Amino acid sequence: MALFNTKFDSNTKLEEVVAGSRTIVAQPLNKLKDFASFEGTLVNPNQATINLFWTATGDYDPKIATKENTKLLFNDDVTCFFKDHHTIYVGGRFNTFNNKPATCNIVALNVDTLEHTKEDLNRFGPIKDGSSINCITKWKDLLIVGGDFEGDQAQSGVLGKGLSILDTANKKVYPFYVNGTVNAVCVKDNQLFVGGTFTFVNYSAQRASEYADLRVYCNGLFRVDLDLINSFSDLSINREYVERVSANFETSTELNTIQTIVSFEEGIIIGGSFNFKNSKSLAYLGVHGQDLGWNPIVNGTVNTVLLENNDLYVGGDFDFISTSEKYEASNSATKKLVNNILRYKISDNVLYFDETWNPKINGAVNTILLHEEILYVYGRFTGIGNTLQNYLAALDPLTEEAVWWPFNLQSGPIDGTNQNLLVVYDQLFVGGTFTETNNIKSNFFINLPLANKSDVCSNKIKLKIGAQSFSAGTSLVNETTTFVETEVNVGLPLTMNITEVSFSNKELNGCNTNTLVKFIVERNQDTFSGNFYLLGWNLN
Repeated sequence: MALFNTKFDSNTKLEEVVAGSRTIVAQPLNKLKDFASFEGTLVNPNQATINLFWTATGDYDPKIATKENTKLLFNDDVTCFFKDHHTIYVGGRFNTFNNKPATCNIVALNVDTLEHTKEDLNRFGPIKDGSSINCITKWKDLLIVGGDFEGDQAQSGVLGKGLSILDTANKKVYPFYVNGTVNAVCVKDNQLFVGGTFTFVNYSAQRASEYADLRVYCNGLFRVDLDLINSFSDLSINREYVERVSANFETSTELNTIQTIVSFEEGIIIGGSFNFKNSKSLAYLGVHGQDLGWNPIVNGTVNTVLLENNDLYVGGDFDFISTSEKYEASNSATKKLVNNILRYKISDNVLYFDETWNPKINGAVNTILLHEEILYVYGRFTGIGNTLQNYLAALDPLTEEAVWWPFNLQSGPIDGTNQNLLVVYDQLFVGGTFTETNNIKSNFFINLPLANKSDVCSNKIKLKIGAQSFSAGTSLVNETTTFVETEVNVGLPLTMNITEVSFSNKELNGCNTNTLVKFIVERNQDTFSGNFYLLGWNLN
């Protein structure tokens, strides 16, 4: 075997390794009941130690299965959740729920029974096909929905376009017309901040005339004064705010996109794809639209921002951040490499970039949720560090490593959605585009048991990895072989880790040029299926 002295590249993507592009030997575990061996020619006997790199795959732990007693059937994508006391609001692209019509792409469920509440959301009226509810929030009796939707005027729809507010007490709808998509809504005191991709908004279910002076021109962000909704709804869009915030956006760039908004101290933190004064894709604004002097530069799109305790988590599609106001590509001192997620520590209301924290997530992060010291991340990734995990993962924020939590989705979330995770009692609700979870049918929704840092995979099998040198034509003698006992984790669909087993020249009874070395893998159990992978080896 010519690859004997080929060094395994630890930077190689594991999915490529397991797919075979770098795999040297792949052997089904059920064929290791007795033993299997792999051999190669030793070309440099002066190296003292042979290092063997291996991993394994296998079936899911049969004790861990998706919870099947929750039957929430949607006929299309679920994009957002919002919990208000005993009610869970669910929005998306679906127009039926449990085989019944959901005429406005939103349902209200009782948190205990997960059945329809008596709340009449049909007041929003029918909306056009292809519409999507992307975000939901509430202020007092006002239920606020944003997205990419438009009321169907032909069927007496009163929903408006992009943004609508329902007074759940008097059943009155207050529609807005946004000429684009709303991705984020955030309430701070009595003010509603609305972000997305658009250039103007007006109060009405219909598009205002360009000459009627009813349009408020903006670039992805505006403010609604909620205390004016019931009495002076047509004056609720704050023009002064829009003028000030628009002056801080760089107008020479393409259309701004605001993906996420959170309330923080004196104002709001926004994330997306934009240039705001000295900031890029992440900024801190006052409630009147002024720049509050926090100026990070992110080299991609920020999809989500989570503020928990004294930490600010930021997720998106990016690989570096600059903490300097004026980033220059040649100035590497201000460039901090990250992997689609980063963290700021907060002390005395000041944000400090945490340079020591850098989980290695290999794709975009759309949603982050922190619950009981476990960080749940949802996005378009397939791995965290050496753990391959499809689109959904549990992360220990202390170790930056994935927590064992063997759930994999069929597909990732829709671009621009970041409100599709919710903890309900001891379950995590997940909404998205998927129709299968762990090969179990799930119609765009699944509820999963929460992760636990103390959980370990129960599908561990004990292996003995052995090595022996011998001359060509000499048979292998098991009794004189040096063995190392170890374990293989087969609880994930691909791999949990890479393990290294080393054998010294002495243990191999001395090696000469062109000596053959045979590696032996032996197991005793015969209850698991999967594959053992010899990824590579090197000498040192």
